[in-house]
Amino acid sequence: MGLETSNSSGCYYGFSGLGCASNRAQDGSMMHDNLLQVLRGKTLMIVGAGGTIGAEIATQVAQYEPSQLICLGHHEQTLSMVRDELSRRWPRVRVLVEVADICDYPRLTQIFTDYCPTVVFHTAAYKHIQLTEEDPARAVLVNVGGTLNLVELSSEIDVEHFIFTSSIKAADPVSVM
Repeated sequence: MGLETSNSSGCYYGFSGLGCASNRAQDGSMMHDNLLQVLRGKTLMIVGAGGTIGAEIATQVAQYEPSQLICLGHHEQTLSMVRDELSRRWPRVRVLVEVADICDYPRLTQIFTDYCPTVVFHTAAYKHIQLTEEDPARAVLVNVGGTLNLVELSSEIDVEHFIFTSSIKAADPVSVM
């Protein structure tokens, strides 16, 4: 149904708020209508679009026909693959790629100024425990500092919706993650 998560109790979280499995069928059309209102014709930015979660979110939101879908990330090859797939499946959606590091505030400022996104989905982060433990300062710089950059810029340009995703590791931390 798009952009929702669930937990073991059968409840789910999405743009329409909290619902439970027993109400899911009737909530589905309401959720779809809410997503249309929030996403259709808008400029959407997926930060971390080259990653597994970001690419999936880009795929799900493209069906709601945003005017522009900005795929931002630091790996040009995967961003290019995501753009090509989205353009093939939804040719009416303008899909653009921006290669940038979320710690590069001046570059992010230029991108946000150029596109003025209405909705930002933030999925960029270092998530691999072993690698982050080897360089915890870099993990904090990216995961905390980069997120702060995105939040500040989103606030400055009056982004309507900022959606931040995290990994399950955040629920039960055992390391610098």
